[in-house]
Amino acid sequence: MAARSVGDCLTLTLSVETFSEPLDALLAEHFRQRAICDLLDRLAKNLSGARAMETARIILTYLREQLPLHIVDEERDLFQLLRNRSLASEAVEEALAKLHREHAENVGVVSLVIAGLERLALGSPPESVEGFVEAAHAFADAQRRHVAYVNSRILPLARTRLTRKDLGRLSRRMVARRQGSVD
Repeated sequence: MAARSVGDCLTLTLSVETFSEPLDALLAEHFRQRAICDLLDRLAKNLSGARAMETARIILTYLREQLPLHIVDEERDLFQLLRNRSLASEAVEEALAKLHREHAENVGVVSLVIAGLERLALGSPPESVEGFVEAAHAFADAQRRHVAYVNSRILPLARTRLTRKDLGRLSRRMVARRQGSVD
């Protein structure tokens, strides 16, 4: 299915072929995350713009459907594979613990963002405009830092440590998750 809009590019589940190189698929997902963060920042600066409802729907779809899959890809598969393959001197456990904490910390902020987006998607302002704007910017900033860290520290390590077998397992799990056949 070809994407019909920018919103489709950001919210559609990636094709199975995308996951044949799972580390590249994670990198592509990080690109989509940054694009969503940019949209969220723009929306937070102009909640009553002509495209506010549509933008809110796009971001909401991504946060509900795509981001949870990506987090599970990292937490349950990539991080565990790295734990199995890394050397103690690489201090990977500290890095993975930091990323796990960031995932957990974002749950509260993302729930505030989602609540505001739900109202905006229906054409109403968030219950607390100031609270939504603050949460939106905080979430976008945190996601950008998280993605930058994973891209600069975790993915390069994964490229050197994971075996073809590991990458094949990661690929299969990512595909199965999107097909609804794995948690």
